[in-house]
This record gives sequence, C-alpha cells and structure tokens, in this order.
Amino acid sequence: MVQERDIPLNSPQAQTLASHVLKLFLNGLTGEEELLGAERNRMKRQAQIDALKPPPMLQHVVSHS
Repeated sequence: MVQERDIPLNSPQAQTLASHVLKLFLNGLTGEEELLGAERNRMKRQAQIDALKPPPMLQHVVSHS
C-alpha cells in the first residue's frame, strides 16, 4: 500500500496505514487480498470525505515590528 501511494515508510501516514491494517486483521480479516481491498476502500472513502471538507481558514499574521 505504501508503494502504491508513494508513502515514505517512516511517515505518520505509513504508521496510520499500518494501524488500520492491524485493526482489520484483529477484527477477523486474514487474507492478504481481503486486507488490502478493505484498506483501499477505506482510503477511497477517506479521500471522498476530505474532498467534501471546506478549505481551512487562512490565518492573518500580524507583525508587530
């Protein structure tokens, strides 16, 4: 999965991905394709959710020079 998405192995995203796959395994998914398919579906849903979120508000920085 990290190779498919070009996620660095030592990144927080890779840690989150590993955590989700472990949770799926602990919940009874044991086949490699079953685990990968479930995680791919989760990532697609998350991308859709993220796309619907409003953009973050820009914060104005005030300089006191």
